[in-house]
Amino acid sequence: MKIRKNIIVEREGVNAARSFFEANGCIFQETDLKNDYGKDAYVDFVDNENVTGICAAIQIKGGVSYKRKNDYVIPIEDHFDIWRSSTLPIIGIVYDPEDKNLRWCNISNYLENIGSVVSSCIPVSADAILTPTTLNLELKPTIIRFNSSQHLEHPIVRLCSNSVPIQLAALSDCFAFGRSDSRVLIALRYLVKILTGKPLLTSIHILAHLTPHPDIWWSDKNWIPDNVKREVKPHLSWELHEIRYFLKHITWDFWQRGEIGESLYMLFRQDPQIEVKMETVAVEAMSDGDEEVAFTALYLTVYWAGNKGSEKYLQMLSKSQGFQKLPLARELEQILHDCGYITLFE
Repeated sequence: MKIRKNIIVEREGVNAARSFFEANGCIFQETDLKNDYGKDAYVDFVDNENVTGICAAIQIKGGVSYKRKNDYVIPIEDHFDIWRSSTLPIIGIVYDPEDKNLRWCNISNYLENIGSVVSSCIPVSADAILTPTTLNLELKPTIIRFNSSQHLEHPIVRLCSNSVPIQLAALSDCFAFGRSDSRVLIALRYLVKILTGKPLLTSIHILAHLTPHPDIWWSDKNWIPDNVKREVKPHLSWELHEIRYFLKHITWDFWQRGEIGESLYMLFRQDPQIEVKMETVAVEAMSDGDEEVAFTALYLTVYWAGNKGSEKYLQMLSKSQGFQKLPLARELEQILHDCGYITLFE
């Protein structure tokens, strides 16, 4: 299978942008949700190794197809409404593989100035080359002006939208803001139970960055400061109905290493009472006939018993014989018979 040539150029553009911003003392955080809302990365400005709160979303385009006779363009495609209502300013960058330069524009300003007029492309001047000087004297001031205008809803508010793309955009903005403001992540923790589908999975993944997740490839691009983690940690305690809600949506199929089940597991473990609560959830779900939730909760309860897994399983059966009739109960019993314990994420 051949790799589409433009993909290579696009990666060159992202890597060039990363190198530029990091060389100029910024934090460049690439996002894997760009196809939903047209934001490829976030850039944080730093002062003496401290995040300043000055942040922008970045849309990056790479290749000669974005070059015109006298300038460059960034296609709007289906991002018009998302970009127009973005909580963070959006900066557009075009990478020209021929001269290796990055050119920039302020997408948010452009869309605000054209009002309700729908355009197919955003122009990028050939002279707007990104350099350390233009970064500090031109680009950064436009971000500061946008942030100070406060004319848009906070992403936490936008999280309550009925639109999935808007929710996803808001979630990524929450992560960008939350790294310097713990209140945003605290609010996200309590709002997560109103989400479903991909926004729910994304919110769990974001909150899992607050935990010592073993399979998040940690770097200075996705860290959350220790002081923020400390402030959020007391809120990572889960009510029984919340645990059931999560297990209802994160089915057993997702409980594999590297899957969202592992991220949810890490969030559960932040609650010092999770083992007692999970046992209660298992019994209540079994009583209600919610077999899928009952099995996941049962499995976690037995897993946390370690070498006393067989003993814990018998205790659970004494509380409800229904556990033994669950679809995967026989496999669970066989493992316990052979080993005396069960494993997870191995």
